[in-house]
Amino acid sequence: MSISTPQQAELCLQQGEYADAERIAGQLLERDASSALHWKLLGLAQLKLERTAEAQGSLEQALRCDSQDEYVVALLAEVYLLVGEAESAQQVLLKALSGASQPVALCLLLAQVYTQRGDALAAQSIYRQLLDQQPGNPVVCLQWGLLLKQCRQPQEAETLFRQGLMSAPNDLQLSDELSKALMANGHLKAARRQSQEALKIDPTNIVSHFTLAKVTKYQGSLPEALSLLRRCIELLVSRYVALPPLASAKSGPAMDVKQGEALLWKTLAGLNQVGVHAFATSGTLLGLVREGGLLPFDKDIDIGLPFAEIEAAVAYMRANDWQEEEQSFGLRNPRAFYHSASGFNMDLCGFEAQPARGACLGGFWLKHGLSQWDRITQYPPLELQRVVRAEGEVWQLSDPESWLESLYGDWRTPDPAFDTVISAKNLKGFSLLTQYYALMKSVGYAWAGAHSKALKFVDLYLARLPNDTLLVELQALLKERLKAESDEL
Repeated sequence: MSISTPQQAELCLQQGEYADAERIAGQLLERDASSALHWKLLGLAQLKLERTAEAQGSLEQALRCDSQDEYVVALLAEVYLLVGEAESAQQVLLKALSGASQPVALCLLLAQVYTQRGDALAAQSIYRQLLDQQPGNPVVCLQWGLLLKQCRQPQEAETLFRQGLMSAPNDLQLSDELSKALMANGHLKAARRQSQEALKIDPTNIVSHFTLAKVTKYQGSLPEALSLLRRCIELLVSRYVALPPLASAKSGPAMDVKQGEALLWKTLAGLNQVGVHAFATSGTLLGLVREGGLLPFDKDIDIGLPFAEIEAAVAYMRANDWQEEEQSFGLRNPRAFYHSASGFNMDLCGFEAQPARGACLGGFWLKHGLSQWDRITQYPPLELQRVVRAEGEVWQLSDPESWLESLYGDWRTPDPAFDTVISAKNLKGFSLLTQYYALMKSVGYAWAGAHSKALKFVDLYLARLPNDTLLVELQALLKERLKAESDEL
């Protein structure tokens, strides 16, 4: 009978035979349980088999056998991050970096740990030291740039992505991030050129097509944006077997409802003082009326106002520590803002009265492009009343229930799957901009492996345009993939 060897276990790992690799590693440990290599092989196999807790134990044992193994340190730190033990990851990395050796890979991991723990300054200090040692290191430039992007510093992020590309001109991730930073900074022509350069390197790169679609939408070239998204779908369909497995749905952190409400009322009172008739609308209004407070997992605070007053509102926001997000994503309505001190987002949603129709119009209106492409929603007449709160006088809708019914239909019954962008009951038609958002969400979720979410938006699209053969094909493939995943469970 042949004797198992580490080389056999490594070969099994390379060939994707993870159960065999685990079995061989177990046999090796029966012969020598003091070998760091044997424990490492077992941990790697368990990781591949998605048995994270067992892998963590095996890698911890490997590190006890050889505390200098940088690969094990890195693997273990990544496992700690995976299971949410950022403090343990920090401790194991700091211990490994306490000597004279300062491996770049471990330093980068430590910076990621600091980022995950909310210590951006400590992470940036590491990145700065690494770039001093290795100017233009593309990995350092990418990670630091991504952190600055997260910190809403797109100009600084743009500089780093450029530096990284000078060292690695064919790095598609750096190229894509530079395009997005250029967009955020309002340099749309440069962003377009950057995405086009990336597509010269790889004409089948889905991410580059996706980003270019965003750029062209910002520019108001909506037919071109839709064409690019359809190209993304063609590429998805052609390589569908290579897509990642279904991603677990991850909710963002819950909104601090009390802090959000305090910010809402303070902002409404402040806007009233400068003559703006601002009021709670959309998801914010739904939470206040149905739940008695903001919805904890809502993404932002929604404020409505007459569109004629939007520039006065923008001036107020900028004077009170709010910064506009990415040129409001190429829209003149709504205007999107971020509050750096609290981390909250707020949308200023403009409405125009239509007395002849006995209604008012809202929605998403392009900054550039044709008005018939806009996403239009129709509401009841805008009637407001002034109320007095501790924060000051604020405006509110006189009949919020009719406003909610126009948008949601049965607003009293919670529906977590309802998407106001595509499913709003008061949508006027199925404009090019609405189609853009439906395709953007379909492609984004499918590419991320969130197939059930992707299918929801494909279904919504096909409910309006049932004869779109490309979307029918994507719908069939998504259903097939979901069935296969269900059968595996």
